[in-house]
Amino acid sequence: MERFVILLRGVMPTGKNKVPMARLREVMADAGYLNPRTWIQSGNLILDSGKSREATGEHVRELIHAQIGPELALAALTAEEIQETLDNNPFQQGYDQARVFYGFFTRPPAQQALDKAANTINACIASGGK
Repeated sequence: MERFVILLRGVMPTGKNKVPMARLREVMADAGYLNPRTWIQSGNLILDSGKSREATGEHVRELIHAQIGPELALAALTAEEIQETLDNNPFQQGYDQARVFYGFFTRPPAQQALDKAANTINACIASGGK
């Protein structure tokens, strides 16, 4: 059994991508996931699964679409992966951590996009964040 943090992309409190958190927890529990928990109306979900990351992510995505409505992209991460991301934050020293944002991909981005992001980050570091 592995615990996953499921980050739903594009969840809105109202409108097209509305995902009521109480309903989300209910759907996940009914599907056999253990300890489903949500955080406010954010689209963040934690649950325990006996399936692989890929199988869990795909199943959660399908359940949301079939039983709640929105068709959303999501990322399924372990606590260790999130901690590794936090530990490897290049903006730890001298930056307001409340203003550092993280993004997670469901598949590797194109090399050109990685190069552009690296150049932007390096320029930001070189300029002292200005």
